[in-house]
Amino acid sequence: QIQNSNIYKIISMVIKENFNPDKVFFTSDQHFRHSNIIKFCHRPFNAVDEQDKALIDNWNSVVTKDSNVFMLGDFIFTAHIPTVQHYLRRLKGRIWWVMGNHDYQSKLNRKEIADVVDGRQFDVIRTNINGTQFTMCHFPMMFWDRNSIMLYGHMHGGEKSTASEKVPPHPKMYDVGVDNNNYFPISYYDLMEKLTPKDGI
Repeated sequence: QIQNSNIYKIISMVIKENFNPDKVFFTSDQHFRHSNIIKFCHRPFNAVDEQDKALIDNWNSVVTKDSNVFMLGDFIFTAHIPTVQHYLRRLKGRIWWVMGNHDYQSKLNRKEIADVVDGRQFDVIRTNINGTQFTMCHFPMMFWDRNSIMLYGHMHGGEKSTASEKVPPHPKMYDVGVDNNNYFPISYYDLMEKLTPKDGI
């Protein structure tokens, strides 16, 4: 379904697919080719090539060719189409791309890039995985269908985060960005474990 406004077009997709939870991962905010993000987010890399290789190796160490990866934006810091295509083709899995602010700034919704992910580029994804409803967006939503889990990126959370804006703790929200997940995509089961209330909490 497509919702229009006078400012921009929001592409919201309800995906009705029988996802295998064993083969589902979530991630965001790789910022490939972005050298300054290493300093901004205190990433443990000395240079952008080292960062990019580690993020690709981490991704491919857990994601298989038949996995589904929900990538919630800010994938790469370039508008050079062959470079974006090259990075996408180095990554395993079928990628569902939720567009981030830097993705739009780089016009990464162009056909040449959308074709590599078979047109799976949206602003908001809603879907059911293993009986759990998810709402996914690059930006955290303070209000959404509370019968679902809100997954987001953008905030570059984690132990070393110095972001001026913080998302208040909520039992049905989670930052899937690499900075908040040891620079790996997070699996469906690991995500659900993190969202499970612990004794005494």
